[in-house]
Amino acid sequence: MLVCFNRRILFVLLFLIVVPYSILANEQASVNALQLIEKSKALLAGNDYDSAIITLNEAIQVDPQYAESYFLRGNAYSLKKQYEFAINDYSRAIQMRLQYTDAYYNRGSIYFILNKYDLALIDFAKCIEIDTQYAYAYFKRGLIYTAQEQYDLAISDFTKTIQLAPQFAGSYEMRGLTYDAKKQYDLAINDYSKLIELYPQYSVGYVNRGNAYIQKSKYDLAIIDFTKSIEIEPKNYQAYYGRGVSYGCKQQFALAISDLSQAIAINPLYSKSYNNRGVFYAITGQSELAKSDFQKALELIRNSPRH
Repeated sequence: MLVCFNRRILFVLLFLIVVPYSILANEQASVNALQLIEKSKALLAGNDYDSAIITLNEAIQVDPQYAESYFLRGNAYSLKKQYEFAINDYSRAIQMRLQYTDAYYNRGSIYFILNKYDLALIDFAKCIEIDTQYAYAYFKRGLIYTAQEQYDLAISDFTKTIQLAPQFAGSYEMRGLTYDAKKQYDLAINDYSKLIELYPQYSVGYVNRGNAYIQKSKYDLAIIDFTKSIEIEPKNYQAYYGRGVSYGCKQQFALAISDLSQAIAINPLYSKSYNNRGVFYAITGQSELAKSDFQKALELIRNSPRH
């Protein structure tokens, strides 16, 4: 009995020794994994995506329990445009952490890039369900609604984004474009004006507002905006095109033809520049030049991938 008793004691003592060692090993693995995760963040910040992936692979091998490892590796794959790998990692992160809003948002963003709008909408909706203050999820969902021509839903989401992030200029731009699509030009002009207030050196903002002014027959205001856009970005063919159209509407045909010619010099593949210059050539009795421009416009339209 004494021998058996001593063996029993020995077994218990061994057990007491082994268990703490196992716990310590797991704790050390967790520490190592966390250190590797922090290292990967620095690599991602330095745009060294391949090294970040290698580091995160090691972190996952050391301790696979951290959802952040998969999330960060998904970011690295996404930045390398390896979208299927990224989706797999975001999905794994979500499985491990069901309330992982950033993982839903990033996965939804990839689905958006891949034109998988239904899947993207599901992810953005889930993101918003978890965190109703997640401004950019509303914005991305608004982009999808705009692409689907669900303009009222898009405007609602852009408006929500503005409420949550009033300094985010993209929401004003997209809501303005959506109002444009609904022919609500006064509302569009208001949003473009806010966009310009936030980013006064953003040439496209002036082009967008100039186009809305044309729709309101406010040609002088349009010309001012297109001129400002050209001042900021001299190679912006859309600004020359818009100003040329505005001059044409004011019957200043020489100026119109000059601007449209400049638009063509910058972008010789934009059919509308030829078509409108052709119109102004025809009005001013330059029939051969008009004919040539109409033919070129038609040729470009026929060769367009969308035709």
